[in-house]
Amino acid sequence: MGNRKTIVCALAVVGLLAACSSSDDPAEQRPTTTSGGRSPVTDGFDARAAAYLADATAAPVEPGASRDLVWRAVARLASDPKADADLTVADLTTITDRIATFTDTTDFDMIALLNLWFRSDHGKRLPDETRDHVRGLILGFKYWYDEPQPAGIVDERWYWSENHQILYHALEYLAGQEFPDEVFTITGTTGADHLDHARPLIERWVEQRARYGFSEWYSNVYYEEDLEATVALAEFAADDDVATTTASRPRRAIPAASWRWPATA
Repeated sequence: MGNRKTIVCALAVVGLLAACSSSDDPAEQRPTTTSGGRSPVTDGFDARAAAYLADATAAPVEPGASRDLVWRAVARLASDPKADADLTVADLTTITDRIATFTDTTDFDMIALLNLWFRSDHGKRLPDETRDHVRGLILGFKYWYDEPQPAGIVDERWYWSENHQILYHALEYLAGQEFPDEVFTITGTTGADHLDHARPLIERWVEQRARYGFSEWYSNVYYEEDLEATVALAEFAADDDVATTTASRPRRAIPAASWRWPATA
């Protein structure tokens, strides 16, 4: 688990680099290491992470912003391993409605819910009603475009772009891992089946990024989504090969893509 923690921290640093790199000179953009093997970016990382989580847990959230409420709860759970999340089913109304109507970007909602599930000790630190509701959302989610579509509802989700691909694959993998013997509503197959379906798709995505780089290059917005998926796998995948391989290759590719072009803002 120590190696996995290092990868998670490194991925967070990569996200910072991708979003904040501003020099036109590639040599100036690369972090320089000290004689001790650390860099100006990694020094003090724990303190900066703690400060960020403190801000995130105190952040005000607009009414109805279910996803923001979930991420704030995740931050609180990460800050205090003994804390409980006080989210109610009503707090999740917007997410619930979006998933039920197959609205686009609900993969962004589900990655927040799965982080909540794992961070809350597999739902044990959630209120009973909220835990059952989140579990139902996970089991009833559509994880790929070729799964059956309920009659009378148009699927408005976008599956094929780079960030959506890895998000859906990571979601399916982690949901299948968590509920291997449960039957998922959309497909009528088990979680173990979903895990087996997702793994080669994850491996293909990682191989393509390592071979060809990122098609959504130089985008701090889409890198954030890529990192949400890969960090979730690094933290929560039970299979160390999936966790480390999926995390380490984008860790190398993202700074290479961001250093290639000067910032425009």
